[in-house]
Amino acid sequence: MPTGKLIEAFELKDGEPGGYMSGVLDGFSCDISDLKIKLLNRLQRLMKHKSLKMLHKSWTLVSPGIIRGRIEYGFDEDSPIVIIDGKYFTWDEFGRMITSYEGWQFRLKIVDPTDED
Repeated sequence: MPTGKLIEAFELKDGEPGGYMSGVLDGFSCDISDLKIKLLNRLQRLMKHKSLKMLHKSWTLVSPGIIRGRIEYGFDEDSPIVIIDGKYFTWDEFGRMITSYEGWQFRLKIVDPTDED
């Protein structure tokens, strides 16, 4: 990277990158072994945090709390795909999940994939 060393990891789904993904970025002089450890620690924190739970055979949001995920292009959709806890949802499915919070306020924070959130 023009700004330093980047290391990324991703889950394989059907032989393709998908599900959980993360990366860490550090300066040019950083030790690559230290960068790998930072990445492993980040992946452990990412996978430990759960935003979803199974309820009546469908995924619902853990209430109330922070929803962590990723936005991707929906090739077969006319809207983005949202990946939460490594699971894929259409924008409409995600919208149905948050309707149980009707009347609540929310904050949407979009961060670089290498940022700690």
